[in-house]
Amino acid sequence: AYEFDLIEGETTQIDCANLISEVAKDVLMKVSIGAISAKFNNAVADLILRLALKFRERENLNCVALSGGCFQNVALLKASVWRLRKNNFEVFSHRQVPPNDGGIALGQAVVASLQTLK
Repeated sequence: AYEFDLIEGETTQIDCANLISEVAKDVLMKVSIGAISAKFNNAVADLILRLALKFRERENLNCVALSGGCFQNVALLKASVWRLRKNNFEVFSHRQVPPNDGGIALGQAVVASLQTLK
């Protein structure tokens, strides 16, 4: 399994160096792209959970909103939602509007239309 390292300090930093090294090793060992992709998606989902748990402990937050273009990746979205719900987080994600630039464009169009009504 791949894993992102967290560097703790005044802020939490995500260190990708070891993960990238592990991916490179798998590529050199001719591991299938599907297996590498699955391991990477799981590493990202694990990271999301780890960070959510940290924020829950520190800020007493129990809601997580998953948004952004990476969540067009259904495997990543499902893995993240499953992990978060298993740990009793309330999870919000897009249902009718895409999580990428399409959602941003829709929001901009709504704001523009509201401004023309003034």
